[in-house]
This record gives sequence, C-alpha cells and structure tokens, in this order.
Amino acid sequence: MRLWWRSERQRGMAMAVVLMASLTGCGPTSSAVDPPGPAADALQAENARLKQQVAELQKRLSVLEPDSPVTRPLSEIDREVEIFTATHPTAPVDQVLRRGAQLPFEAVVTNTQWRRPGYSGVWHSTYFGGKYSGVEELVELAAHRAFVYAGGLAASQQLLYGLGIVTTPESDATRGKNLPLQDTRGDHISLLILYGQVQSVTRLDKQVVVKVKPTEAGFQEVRLNTVDVLGKTGTSGGDSGTSTLLFEFVTPEGDPLDACTADLTESKQG
Repeated sequence: MRLWWRSERQRGMAMAVVLMASLTGCGPTSSAVDPPGPAADALQAENARLKQQVAELQKRLSVLEPDSPVTRPLSEIDREVEIFTATHPTAPVDQVLRRGAQLPFEAVVTNTQWRRPGYSGVWHSTYFGGKYSGVEELVELAAHRAFVYAGGLAASQQLLYGLGIVTTPESDATRGKNLPLQDTRGDHISLLILYGQVQSVTRLDKQVVVKVKPTEAGFQEVRLNTVDVLGKTGTSGGDSGTSTLLFEFVTPEGDPLDACTADLTESKQG
C-alpha cells in the first residue's frame, strides 16, 4: 500500500510540473508564436481578395464620374463656342449664306439605318481601362449631332466609340469601308453628321455654315479640302496666326441645329 501511494504521489507531482511549465511558456510543448491554422489562412486570403476588389472598383469609379458632385453649366464644346463668339466678330447665318463662298465637298460615307444606342458595351468601365466610360464626355457627345474631324487615330476612335457608331471592343472594330473617319491623315477636314445629310457648305471669314437636311436615322461623313476651308483665315482677324473656325450647322431653312469650333492650325501647317 505504501509503495502504491508513493507512486501515485510522484505521478501527480510530475503532472503538476508539466502543467505549470505549459502555463509559463517554458515547457517543451510551448512555442513563442503558434503557426496560423487553416481558418486564419482562409481569412487572410479573403481580406486580400476584398482589398484588391475595392481597389479595382475605386479605379473604375474614378473614370466614370468626378471626385465630387459638381455641376458644370457648359460642356467643353459649348464653352469653346461661347469663347469664340465673345472674342471674334460674327455675322448672322443668313448673311454668311448670302455673302459667303460655297465650298465643294465629298460625301464619303452615308448610312441611313444607324441609330444611336441607349448603351454601348465599350462604354463599360471594364473595357479599355474605362477609356470611353466617362459620364461627362458621353453626355457631351450625346448632346451634339455634328462634329469636325481633322485627322488622328485617337480622335477617330473617340468619336466612333463615344457616339456609339462602333459598339464592340475588338482591335479592328473601328476599321471598315462602311464606317466614317477611316482616313486618319491630317490632309483634309471631315464633317461627321448624325441624323442628317449635308446640302451645302458656305464660308465667310472665320465662319462656316453647313446646311443639313435632318433625317430619322443614320450618319454621314463629308470631306472638305483644307485649303478651301481655311482660305486666308489663318492669318487674319487678329488671331495671332491660328486657324480656329466656327462651324454652324443649320436646317435648310436656316434654323440652328448645332455649333462647334475647330482649331485647324496643324491641318494648315500640314
């Protein structure tokens, strides 16, 4: 009986020593830092995924809208027209049509079926890094139906994608004989008209009046000779040698349809 009691007593003391050592962190079964278990690894992976998703969404949001809710009374196109009319003498449209010189033009592409889409896939913020997703730019383009194009691949793509003429993101989507703005060289000037066809082009000094017959659908590219359009306006009018012109688009009766300015300095130099 005594031997059994001593054995039980010694075993109890040994267990107590092991327990104390584990509580103080000094025993052979303890470690300074326990390795993460499967649950901790999964949580870290999920946190990393969420951080990446937030960063991507923030980037997409930044290309869609301004950082703060601001209101701009004029688009860039309208602002340029306002600046031009405030700094240059202009004549009424009927006077330009009566006194101006008619310019020859060539209808390069005429489409009678196209309609502007309500939404285009290339406007999505995941395409082209959101290059064509900006709400402000899309609203500005949608507010106008006539544009002046003086060359350049980037300018051509901006119009074709931004206006909804091209709605697919393939690399060659903007190329085709049935599409406008295929010649991106700067040796000519093109007018891109939506929902209308050009009847005449008349220039007087720095004003160009374009008569457009409205249509229910379609678009048209009309090409003009750079020399015909610029004439002597690049060196007159107190404009320090620049070649900025005001283009006014009107109905056959002379009622206003649209207006924009075009800086054709580089076209003149080319």
